Amino acid sequence: MKKLSQGIASWLCRCKELSEFSAEIQYAVHQILWDLSTFILSLICLQLIYSDIQSGLLFAALFLPLHCVAGGAHAQTRLKCVGITILMFIICAYYCHEDTMPFITILSMLSWLFIWKFAPAAAQNHIMIIQQKKKNRKLTHHILLLYLLLTILSQKMNIIAVVNSIQISLIIIAILMFACSAYDSDWPHFSQHSWKKQLPQAVLGLCLLICHNTVNMTSCHWEYQDELSDDLRRKFDNI
Repeated sequence: MKKLSQGIASWLCRCKELSEFSAEIQYAVHQILWDLSTFILSLICLQLIYSDIQSGLLFAALFLPLHCVAGGAHAQTRLKCVGITILMFIICAYYCHEDTMPFITILSMLSWLFIWKFAPAAAQNHIMIIQQKKKNRKLTHHILLLYLLLTILSQKMNIIAVVNSIQISLIIIAILMFACSAYDSDWPHFSQHSWKKQLPQAVLGLCLLICHNTVNMTSCHWEYQDELSDDLRRKFDNI
């Protein structure tokens, strides 16, 4: 995967406007490839086991926004990340279409309170400044309130899959946060000319956004927190 990301980054950096951002582009491409491959592999497993991809898409849509800002423990290797992520998808898919269990409901309520109180929980290799922590904490609270409203509406509309997916997402994120606590640059400005120049700008913007989010958000998408170099971190610390 690293060689593939280096190859894609090298190809993109042939454009003069992107060449000076090779480190940012390589990191972003590497992150995108791992996220996509992990997600696709998880969906394939769900299709093989349950013949149900929809529950995986629903879980991803509910898990990712909260996990990115609330944080939690991360796997030490990419292989463990893939395994843990697949397991999370399987658990959610199993419970997604079942009747809501009182025990799971109570556990999810406790998880909601735990996340509200202790988020964000960043991995040891991901250093965050105070402003970044405050921002992620605020975003966490907003998402939790949104999930609470979504749960109430889904129950009234009898959409059990959404309710169960929210509950499992809350429980998993609370467990990851508890495990985490237990272990204890300026944006470039381009002029707009033609679409040939706008396309590299769009690619660069996406790569810089990924680097920016990695520095400023508490957690990456799935279960592996890749280390960001000190040079890249300093560029995005104050954005």
